[in-house]
Parts: sequence; C-alpha cells; structure tokens
Amino acid sequence: MVQLKCVCPECKTESHHFVVYLGHVENEKVLWEIPVVETFALVLCCKCKSKFIANFTVRKSLYNEAKEVIKDLYSQKAVNLLASELSTIPEPKEPYSHPSFPHKVAKFFTKLQQEEDPVIKLGIARAVLEVALNEVGAEGKTLYEKIQDVYEKRLITASLAEWSHIVRKFGNKALHELEAETEEAKEVENFCKFFLDLLFRIPAEIEAARSES
Repeated sequence: MVQLKCVCPECKTESHHFVVYLGHVENEKVLWEIPVVETFALVLCCKCKSKFIANFTVRKSLYNEAKEVIKDLYSQKAVNLLASELSTIPEPKEPYSHPSFPHKVAKFFTKLQQEEDPVIKLGIARAVLEVALNEVGAEGKTLYEKIQDVYEKRLITASLAEWSHIVRKFGNKALHELEAETEEAKEVENFCKFFLDLLFRIPAEIEAARSES
C-alpha cells in the first residue's frame, strides 16, 4: 500500500490518500542536498473515493520504494510518500501568509508549510529563519551570529532567541543525518509562524492602528 498526504479536491479532506498509480520520473534534482524526483500519481480519496491527479516532488529513495510496492500486488509493505511542491486539480487551500511578510520570507514559509518530509521541512525552516533575520538587518556570517545580533539589538526576546537556536540546530542535524521526527518538524513549523508574526505581522498591524488613530 502506498499513500500520499494531500487535500482531496472533491471533499477537501486532508489525509493520507491511496496511490493507485505512480507515474514516471519527469525530472531529477537535488533539494536541500537530498536527491529528489518530480513525478505524478493517480490518487484515490480515502473518504469520498473520488480519484484525482497529484503532481509532486519526493525523495528518490521513497519513489523507488513505492514503485516496487505498487508493482508487487501481494506486497504487505506500506509506504508513505512524503511529498513536497505538491499540487492537485483544483489546487489545495492556500497556506498561511500575511501582506507584511517580505516576498522571499513568504515564499520560503509557503514551501515550509507544503513540505511533508520532516528532514526537508527542518532544512527549509532553518532557511526561513535566516531569510527573516536578513530582512530585519541581522549582521553576522553565520545563522548563530545573526540570531545573537538581533537579540542584542532587542528585536527579539531571550525566549525567541533560544527557540531560534533550537530551529537552527534541528535544521543542521536533519540535513547532516537525514533523519527527523514528523512531530518535531511540525513544532518547528508552528514556531516559524509565531516568529514571523511577531517579527512582521504584529508590528505592521500596530503601525496601521496608529495611522488610523
């Protein structure tokens, strides 16, 4: 059995739906130092049983494993395709963003929310953090130095600085060991949303309120 987590275009259920057919490799590339392939699949909704096409990027090793499972009709093995850059017809719901987010920050944060592979998600989270810090003028050659710089400038609190270092370490570890837990990746994603809101959305809303008063 092969499954793909996505939103069903028909009933809008977000779940691990069944992959009926896994297409050929349309392109190969390296994403965050990890070999991935671009492919497509015919997917069966686990709730409403409608079928739809999903286009996505997935780790090459997972793709090959899924291909073998689908080929073997008697296989009892289960494979969960942890996909990124996923799209369906119609497109799934829009990820969270805010007009105050700088373009590059919003772009990376969108990729972070759409990513299912915890290893890649943590790598992107690290990038989101660094891009956001660059946007507020952080100085330093390393991410560690940039976090310390914005903390010393009182742009973030001690707690935010501590959490930022946790994200940095998780990202480094995931990319070096190619292992990560889904739960910790989701927690890091939630922190990134909170971090971006504090850094961009809330100051923008305060400024807007002042302008109206």
